Amino acid sequence: GKYHIWETKFNSINELIDYHKETSISNTKSLKLQEIRKEPVMPATATTAVPPGVPIGKQLRALYDFTATAPDELSFKRDDIITVIGYEDANWLKGRVKNAEGLFPSNYAQQK
Repeated sequence: GKYHIWETKFNSINELIDYHKETSISNTKSLKLQEIRKEPVMPATATTAVPPGVPIGKQLRALYDFTATAPDELSFKRDDIITVIGYEDANWLKGRVKNAEGLFPSNYAQQK
């Protein structure tokens, strides 16, 4: 086998993971692999409530530069005015700057 922890060998990483969900990966104490389950993210919609204190249409001032790292994010510069058009969750708002729209971290902006 190509993959192993201690003496037991497996032909695939999936076999190794499945085995160690039931069998400890430690010789000295019980440590088993388990899946990390993420909470589902509620999609942003026009009917979704906006976080308290940040109504849709509110204008915020950018505190810092933000460079988008994903296609659905909004890049902006410090002091840009961002119009809130929705939200993803408590940490991400959806906004518009000039002709661009996208998500941005809520702690990067404050009310004007």
